[in-house]
Amino acid sequence: MITRSPVFWLIIVVLAAQYPLLGGQFFSSGDIRDVFVPLEYFFHHELLAGRLPAWHPNIAWGFPVIASAQIGFFYPPLLILRLLPLPLYLTFLVLMHLIGLALGMYFFLRALGRSEPAAYFGSISFTLGSFIIQHLTHLNILITAAWLPWQLLAVHRAAARDSLRARDLVQLAVLLALPFLAGQMHVPVLLALVSASYFIFVRLIGRRSLTRSLAALLTVAALVVLLGAVQLIPTAELVIQSSRGPAGDFNLKTANQHSFPIYHLPSILWPRFFGHDHTYWGKRLQIEYGIFIGTIPLLFSIFALLRRLRSPDAFFRCLLAVSFLLSLGSISPFRLIGLEPSLWIFSAPARWLLFTTFAFSYFAAQGLDMMLSRRGKSLAKTAARAAIAVSVTVAVSNAFLFTIDQAAFTKLADAIFWGSRELPEAYYTDKLGQLLNSARSTSVSVVSPYTTLPLILLAALPPLISRRFGTQIILAAATAELIIIAATANPTIAWKNILTPPASVAGLPPIVSTGQARLLSLPTPGDTGLYFTNPDSRVSPDERTAHYQLLPPLTHALFSIPGVEWPASLTLNGHVQKLDAIRDAAAGALSSPAQAEQANIGAVLVRAAGEIRLSRLTPQPRASGAARIQYLTLKPAHTRLIIAASSATTVTIRDSYYPGWRAYLDGQRIPIQRAEEIFRRVAIPTGIHTVDLLFRPQSLYIGLTITATVAVACSLLLLKPALA
Repeated sequence: MITRSPVFWLIIVVLAAQYPLLGGQFFSSGDIRDVFVPLEYFFHHELLAGRLPAWHPNIAWGFPVIASAQIGFFYPPLLILRLLPLPLYLTFLVLMHLIGLALGMYFFLRALGRSEPAAYFGSISFTLGSFIIQHLTHLNILITAAWLPWQLLAVHRAAARDSLRARDLVQLAVLLALPFLAGQMHVPVLLALVSASYFIFVRLIGRRSLTRSLAALLTVAALVVLLGAVQLIPTAELVIQSSRGPAGDFNLKTANQHSFPIYHLPSILWPRFFGHDHTYWGKRLQIEYGIFIGTIPLLFSIFALLRRLRSPDAFFRCLLAVSFLLSLGSISPFRLIGLEPSLWIFSAPARWLLFTTFAFSYFAAQGLDMMLSRRGKSLAKTAARAAIAVSVTVAVSNAFLFTIDQAAFTKLADAIFWGSRELPEAYYTDKLGQLLNSARSTSVSVVSPYTTLPLILLAALPPLISRRFGTQIILAAATAELIIIAATANPTIAWKNILTPPASVAGLPPIVSTGQARLLSLPTPGDTGLYFTNPDSRVSPDERTAHYQLLPPLTHALFSIPGVEWPASLTLNGHVQKLDAIRDAAAGALSSPAQAEQANIGAVLVRAAGEIRLSRLTPQPRASGAARIQYLTLKPAHTRLIIAASSATTVTIRDSYYPGWRAYLDGQRIPIQRAEEIFRRVAIPTGIHTVDLLFRPQSLYIGLTITATVAVACSLLLLKPALA
C-alpha cells in the first residue's frame, strides 16, 4: 500500500507524529514559546495595523527585531499566513514545513534512482529523526532546513545539464535565498555551502567545464545576496553593533559551546539515552545533539556504507564524515588545519549534524534498495550480529549501573575533580549520585522502554527480510518507532495557556504595565551542564507553569510589558555589561537596585522558596532631564514628547541607542547622542518644544529596494515561457 501512494502516507505519518498540534496544542518550552511566539505576535499585529515592525520597544530597552534574523519578517509564506490568527498560522507553518521537508527528501531520493519504498524510508528517517524533531522548538531552523532537499534536487537537475540555462540558475538562486529570508543565518549559510559543493561534484563527475561551473555558482551567489538583501543588510548592521561584532566579546570558546560531545554517540541508537526534558542529564543543550534516525534506518545505512557503492554516492560519504567531524567543534580535527567549525560569527557546531543525519538517511534508502535487490541474506546476518552486540552492551551496562555503590562514586569524584574543585566535595559526589540514579532509569537501563525498543526491532528484523510482505512490515515498524519518539519529544500545552496573561502580570506596578518603566526577570539558575546536567536543576512540567509567571524574555512582550533583555544571539553592545552590573545571574538575584532604578527598571520578578516574588523599585523616568516632559505618542517606531525647559538642557531617553533613529525638534532634525552607555540623549533649548523620535532604518529600506527589484526581475524571467 505504501508503494502505491507514498506521498499520501508521508503526509499522514508527519501529522501523526505531531498530533498534539492538530488538537489546539503548541510547544510549551524552549525558544519557540519564549522567543518566536512573542516575535510573531508582534509581527502579526503590526502587519495588520499597516506598520513595518522593524523596532520592538518592549524588548531589551528597544531592539531591531527584523534585523535580529530570529524569524524572517519578509519570508514569503509568513507574509501571507500572518493574515490568519496567530495559533492557526503558526501551527500550519510547522506542519507545512515538516511535510514539505518529507516530500522534498522523497522526491530528491527518487530523482537519484531510489525506489518508492526506499525513498519513503529515507524521507521518514530524516524528517522524524532527532535533529529535525528536537529543533522544532527552533522554528527558524525547521523553516530553513525544510529547503535542503529541494535545493539539492534543483542542483541535481541543473548541474546534470550539458549547458546551464539562465532559468535553472534563477530557480536555484531563489531556493537558496528563501532560507535567508526566513532568518537564522547560520543554517542557510551551511545549506548554501553544501549545495554549492554538490553542484561542483555533479558537474565534475559529468565531465563539465569547471570554469563555467564556477562562473555559474558566482552568478547564483550574487543573486542569492541580492534576493536576500532585505534581511542580510539589516542583519549585517546589527552584527556590527552587537556582541559578535568588532567591539564585542564573542570568542571561540563561546562559538564552540554547543559542540557535539563524543560521549553522546549512544544516542544514535538510544535517543533517550540521557533522559528527556526534565529528566535529561546529558550535556546542555539537549536539542542541539540530535543524531538518531531510527533503529532500522541506522542499520540499513551502515549496511550500505559497508558495501561498494556507485561513484555518485561518494559525495554523501564525504558529507557524512565531514559534517560529523565539523559537528565536534572544539575537538574537531579540522581545527588542526585552521578550519574553524563554528564559522566566523556563528555558534553551535553541532548543527552540522543536519547533514550527518541527511547523509545517514540517504544511505538508509540505499540499504533498503539493496535488500530489495536480493542482498537480504547478508543484511539479515548484519541485523542478527547487531542484535547480539546491542544485547551484550545492554547486559554489561546494566550490570555496572545496578552494582556500583556510592563509595565508588566518591572515589570517582576524587579522581575526576582532584586538584580542580571550585565547590565543596559534597557538590560533586551529590551530582555524580544524581547522574547515576538518572542513568538507572534511562540510558541503556532495562527499566526504560526506550532501551528495549531497538532490541525488539533488531531481533525481529532478520526473519522479516526474506518473508513475503517483509518490506511493508519493516517500513511499518520503522515508521512506528519514529512516530513514538517524535510524538513524545516536545512537551505541549493549549494555545489558551500561552496567550493568557499569567497572574503575575496583574500584580505589576502601573508604571510598568503602562510602559513607562521596565521589568527585570530573574530565573532560578540551573546546572551549567558543561559535561552533564544535574536533572534536579531541570524544570518539570509543573514547574514550567510557575516559571512562566516570571515573564522571562520575551514572554513579557506578549502582554505589552517592557523588558530589558534579548535572550538570543546578537545582543547589542553594552547591554550585557549593563545587566551584569544590575544582577547576579549566577545567583538569580538583584545585585544593584540603584543601577536597576537608573536603567528605568520598575519591577523585579524572582523565584524564591518555590514562589514568585515581586520587588517594586523607584525607577528613573523613561525620559528625564531638567525639564517638564510629557509623552504624547509611544509607538514602536515613533515617540513624541512635549518638553518644557526653563533653560537649555539635555534629555535622556532610556531607550536603546541604535542607528536609524532620528530626532526632530519642532520639525527640525537634531542629533542623537549616546547616554549612559546604551541610551539616547538630545539637546533641548529654552522653551516648550515638540520632540519626535522616529525609527527610519536606511539599511532595511535599501535592502527592501534591492530585494524587490531583483525579485520582480527573477519572476519575469521564470514566468517568461508561460507568458509567451
